[in-house]
Amino acid sequence: YGYILKPIDIIELDKVLYKVNNVFLEEQKQLQFEDKFDILSNPVFSGTHIVLETSYGFYATNTRNIEYFKVKDSTTIAVMHAQKEISIKKSLKELNDILPESQFSRTNRFTLVNVNYIHKYFSTKNENYIVLESGIKIPVSSKLNADFTKEIKQKMIL
Repeated sequence: YGYILKPIDIIELDKVLYKVNNVFLEEQKQLQFEDKFDILSNPVFSGTHIVLETSYGFYATNTRNIEYFKVKDSTTIAVMHAQKEISIKKSLKELNDILPESQFSRTNRFTLVNVNYIHKYFSTKNENYIVLESGIKIPVSSKLNADFTKEIKQKMIL
């Protein structure tokens, strides 16, 4: 973005603020483009409009655009259909309570998945996991496995 040295020169401050504003506007344009891409590339199922609070403000989207939520280094991250990652302020438990029950399921302590993106489910003696349409492999904890498979069957059977 740039930097400012003391003593602060008003002209230099103005230049740096101009650069920061341009970067922010570019990020906003990119997010809008990704939202439009998500909507056009994934019109198969409906969702609910949701506002995700971030450290820089908020991100409004439809739940159909979210593949899954994950926790990484104590930060909750929304992974969008276009594989864009957005750090948000809510915990997985809070998200689990407010997101549509028919659309999201908990697979383990660190992941909440949009069931509409589940492509395959595997269960072996040593591990249980799902594979999303994007190819992402997500483990299903042995503690949650029975409830998860029952829940998924109810949500996904036509």
